[in-house]
Amino acid sequence: FIFNLHKFPLLSRSGHLNRLVFESCDIQKDHINLVDFPGGPETFELAAKFCYGMTVDLTPSNIVALRCAADYLEMTEDLEEGNLISETEAFLNFVLSSWKDSITVLQSCEQLSPWAEKLQIVRRFSESIAWRACSDPRGIIWSFTRNFVDDNSPLMNGL
Repeated sequence: FIFNLHKFPLLSRSGHLNRLVFESCDIQKDHINLVDFPGGPETFELAAKFCYGMTVDLTPSNIVALRCAADYLEMTEDLEEGNLISETEAFLNFVLSSWKDSITVLQSCEQLSPWAEKLQIVRRFSESIAWRACSDPRGIIWSFTRNFVDDNSPLMNGL
């Protein structure tokens, strides 16, 4: 995929892109090839929009890809306050309080291995779900398994 973007909004927020451009022997470099970008072109587009100051909707479905992309691009607070790593971490911490959202986040980690594991997202959400299941099993909401579990089945008795 090819994105035609101005480099300065990206360079101001990305340590990785900064290095690729300024450590290159070609100072007029007009293209960058990002190999194995976590989340693919859809996620890069969201990260680029963030760099341009556009509103990016963080959702339980896209947060892991964006957090992994932010790590890949090195979008740290050292470069700019409120950069993508801190924004995605804040949202991940918020999502931890919801059963359904936590499961959605954990499911999305599958396509982003080993990034999600390296960032300990898998561990954090697995432990959070396990802790909640042990402390209050009645709090489990089965809406995410509605297609797989019959409400009249013996599995649902007593819940």
